[in-house]
Amino acid sequence: MKHFLSAILICLSLISWATHNRAGEISYEQIGPNQYRVTLVTYTRIDSDADRPFIDIVWGDGQLDSLSRDSNYPEVVAGDVYKNVYVGIHTYPGPGNYTISLEDPNRNEGVNNIPNSINVPFYIESEILINPFLGNNSSPVLLNPPVDDACLSSSYIHNPSAFDKEGDSLSYSLITPKGTGGQLINGYTIPNNVAIDSVTGTLTWLNPDIPGEFNFAILIEEYRNGFLIGSMVRDMQVTVKQCNNHPPVIVPFNNICIEAGQPINVAIKATDSDSADAITFTATGGPLTEVLGNLAIFPSGVIGIDSVQGTFKWNTQCPHVRKNPYQVIFKAEDNNQVVSLIDLATLNIMVIGPATQNIQATPNLNGVDLTWDPNPCTDVIGYKIYRQINSNSWQHDTCETGVPAYTGYTQIGSTSGISNAAYFDSTTIEGNLYCYRIVACYPDGAESYSSTEVCAEPFEVSPIPTYVDVKVTDVNIGEIYIQWNNPKNIDSLKTVAPFFYKVYQLENNIQTLIYTSSGLNDTSFTHQNIDTESSEFTYFIELVGTQNGSSVVASTSENASSVWLDISSLDDALQLNWSSNTPWENDTFVVLKETATGSGIFNPIDTITQESYIDSNLINGNTYCYKIQAWGYYSSPHFDVPFINHSQVKCGIPEDKIPPCAPIFHSISDCEGHENSFSWNIDSMKCNDDIQLLNIYFKATPDDNFQLLHTAIDPLTDTTFTQTNMVKVAGCYAFSAIDSTGNESDIVQEICFDNCPYYQIPNIFTPNDDGSNDVLIPLPYRYIKDIDLIIYNRWGQQVFETNDIDINWNGRNQFTKLKSSSGVYYYRCIVDEIRIEGIQKKTINGFIQIVN
Repeated sequence: MKHFLSAILICLSLISWATHNRAGEISYEQIGPNQYRVTLVTYTRIDSDADRPFIDIVWGDGQLDSLSRDSNYPEVVAGDVYKNVYVGIHTYPGPGNYTISLEDPNRNEGVNNIPNSINVPFYIESEILINPFLGNNSSPVLLNPPVDDACLSSSYIHNPSAFDKEGDSLSYSLITPKGTGGQLINGYTIPNNVAIDSVTGTLTWLNPDIPGEFNFAILIEEYRNGFLIGSMVRDMQVTVKQCNNHPPVIVPFNNICIEAGQPINVAIKATDSDSADAITFTATGGPLTEVLGNLAIFPSGVIGIDSVQGTFKWNTQCPHVRKNPYQVIFKAEDNNQVVSLIDLATLNIMVIGPATQNIQATPNLNGVDLTWDPNPCTDVIGYKIYRQINSNSWQHDTCETGVPAYTGYTQIGSTSGISNAAYFDSTTIEGNLYCYRIVACYPDGAESYSSTEVCAEPFEVSPIPTYVDVKVTDVNIGEIYIQWNNPKNIDSLKTVAPFFYKVYQLENNIQTLIYTSSGLNDTSFTHQNIDTESSEFTYFIELVGTQNGSSVVASTSENASSVWLDISSLDDALQLNWSSNTPWENDTFVVLKETATGSGIFNPIDTITQESYIDSNLINGNTYCYKIQAWGYYSSPHFDVPFINHSQVKCGIPEDKIPPCAPIFHSISDCEGHENSFSWNIDSMKCNDDIQLLNIYFKATPDDNFQLLHTAIDPLTDTTFTQTNMVKVAGCYAFSAIDSTGNESDIVQEICFDNCPYYQIPNIFTPNDDGSNDVLIPLPYRYIKDIDLIIYNRWGQQVFETNDIDINWNGRNQFTKLKSSSGVYYYRCIVDEIRIEGIQKKTINGFIQIVN
């Protein structure tokens, strides 16, 4: 209670003179575990009596401090603007989200887009998210000041020139500035034709048409690996003046991608259509002031008449490599005596790590050995290894890092540490040519250019399966043809001739010998009298030689299975899905369909590359039969390809088992009318072409279970529903669709409404016993359960308190019973609002004027 009264008195005492804040922001730097150095910057009016040698900051963990102004400030940064800098160090108790904030009375008078700005506190905040799994983090540093001038009818632009030393992604948006208690400022407006680029942060205002001062709040959010890790708000002020001037124009240029170690040398030019204006060319950005190693160079304050040119130079180095681009903001400013106009242009620079060199791929009996030279950049923390079957001529472009997925390469492994420059690929399959690329990795997730491609073919020491072809589909007399190739490199140190093969069937991890060959030239077998109709078959082959007069397994092939076809019923269609487990690659499939059931004649109906197919325009209840012809290959060039293998014959009957989808619903909640309305539009050409019924479900709170509320009998023509005469509009709705065969969809598209509580106290009443407006009562309210109202006089003394939702105050002091004198009284009212989640409290502060 004392704090509330003190706040009222402080506001009353400061309201007449503390009107000086124009702009500001809060940045932070992590300097230890959970410890941060915070820099608070404000821009204030020089001609204000208010000054802040000390300022209060709220840390966001229940603590606040008074920070002293840096001894080098205030600093004059414009004709009537002071810059003030305050620095403090704070240690947080542990991981969590903390909002650092400043609330200082008040903003300067006369801000066009903030009503009554002279009485609105200045509020800025930044959010720290301490998450040990995401690592340390500091906020961006904003290198351009937030106070500026603009000309009527001339476009204005501003960029904060944010530099993030960790290289995190930044996102920019315009938000409503905040005032008392961190609440959004009521009545704030953004002028027409104002927008901000969410990626570059450039704010553009096309041709301002009203003179005066305007404030904008820019929210800058930091993302790391897709996670939000911090944010800050820049509250800035732009003064629009009457002037006859045109801004300079920076000649467009291209962004730069460059390999670390290579120099940048690019000329930047600006021109001005006002021939008498001198143009000053400057640049800001991390490469010029904030990076490690060599700083970039741009001549300071290059000046020219009509046109000006400066050369940006940067000798990039390995420490400059990072995942996100650097930004350099070039600023061309004329010297008009009324308002100096500017043009801004952003140069994005991506510094990319050099490719790893001298990649070697050496085959051996068990796989492929890879080696390479350690990357020349010492910041490298490891390597990614990519592989593809067969060679690929892809070459990265200038801005392409790593190995993109579209190349066909997949990552098969990684190593840690810059010196760990070797990898053994033990997952190779004999018969294939394997090609590799190496990519160096950096701490922030950046990747180098890809290395050149190297290829190797593992030694063939085992039988190479080529065919597992279903010849006959039958439950008893089915047949599968099996064929394999001799290995090119038999390990003579392990076994010697004579050689022969053993063929095994593998089922549920149980291997059954089904054939023994007569020698190396016997490389095929037909597996007969088996159930190929209901079972998939998998085989492997052993090469058997002689050692010390005994038979010994010299090597074993990879497993190879038949193609297995499955069929699912759809409405007037059948879906075919198939799979196989083979050491060769199946890249083409021919779908074969029987011309008539039982004819045994199959014709191709389509050739595809995926392992699924839908045969449409069928007749429900009829039988259709299919088999799949798979075309496969090994990537080693010495194989005759393709290998053509067939699945079993599979039949299916189309029928409708799939429910329709629910349509998209549009909804409106009418608090005053106590009703919720829905409408929908059935798209009969898509997934709900046979919809017959539409169910609408309801639950009063999110924790309840849905109950059926209404069924639309003809949803194609009856396309609206309104629930009326509701005690409260809060609740959640969901929907399902039912087709002609009774298939019902899932209950989907949950739509929830909340009540819209309203409680407002009049700001004037006349308790003079004239029979009109003698009692203070609220305006018509809704969805309010209880209140707790306390009214104070101008000296902070309580004069009335009630829990009566209708108030009914007759203007008398509740304690002295005397009539209250005319004047302004202040109140604090805690309102219990009826919400969908339950009762929620809301505090309303305001004033009441008594007129006797």
